[in-house]
Amino acid sequence: MVCENSKKIKLYTLVTLVVALIVAVVRTVMLTKIVEPDTGLYIVGARWGQAFDVCVAVLLAIMIVCGKLLFKKLESAKEPDSVSTFTVFGSALCALMFFSVFIYGIYNIMFAKMPMSTFLKLQIILCLPCGFNQLVMCVKEKREKTKGQALLAMAVPILFAVRVIEVFMDVNSQINTSQRSLELLVLCAIMMFYLYESSFLVNKDAVLPTNYSNYYISALCVVVLTCIAVIPYLLVSVFCAFEAEFVIMDVLKCCIMLYALSRLLKAYN
Repeated sequence: MVCENSKKIKLYTLVTLVVALIVAVVRTVMLTKIVEPDTGLYIVGARWGQAFDVCVAVLLAIMIVCGKLLFKKLESAKEPDSVSTFTVFGSALCALMFFSVFIYGIYNIMFAKMPMSTFLKLQIILCLPCGFNQLVMCVKEKREKTKGQALLAMAVPILFAVRVIEVFMDVNSQINTSQRSLELLVLCAIMMFYLYESSFLVNKDAVLPTNYSNYYISALCVVVLTCIAVIPYLLVSVFCAFEAEFVIMDVLKCCIMLYALSRLLKAYN
């Protein structure tokens, strides 16, 4: 990527990631100190819980605004490819997790007594084309801009769009209040990240700087929000402080975070 503000964008990315790590530590402390494990609600009187939610929303807004301003002077950009070893590794890891979710989900549908909504069953089915989509990135440095490739790439944003609907409508699970809001932000960020990635297969002309800036910012949002929302909740769930449902989906989000991070690092090689 050739950019007049490349040093500023590097600084912007580095500062954002450092802030995300700090906020993730704060979130982990919050989950163990001021959130009730039985309900997932903030303890009565814990006012800084609501303040945290506002701060995350402000951080997200600042990230987007600053990113758009910095990318205004973008001279040129290249399409995402799979030349980087880290990118191939991240994509392969995502493929493995998509297939794992599919196999785990099919097993539960056929043999286990785990109740599943129609939305969840649809997500499990969509994991199959999503896995193949990630495998294509591993075997091809440059993807062909065909209708088949574009449709395959669209499977991932559709999957997470369905996931957004399910999480938004589910009021019976333990994940509620701020965690539900953060979860929705993560899912929306992942959906937009893959949507912008699939747009490169639709646009047969030269890559527009605007497309690349949106792609870069969405990738950064995926990394930051997953670090803040998913990893802390996954950690406290592993240590039995919370009862997480369908943990494998949280692991999938972490793999996608690594893949998005590989895209950010590849921009400077």
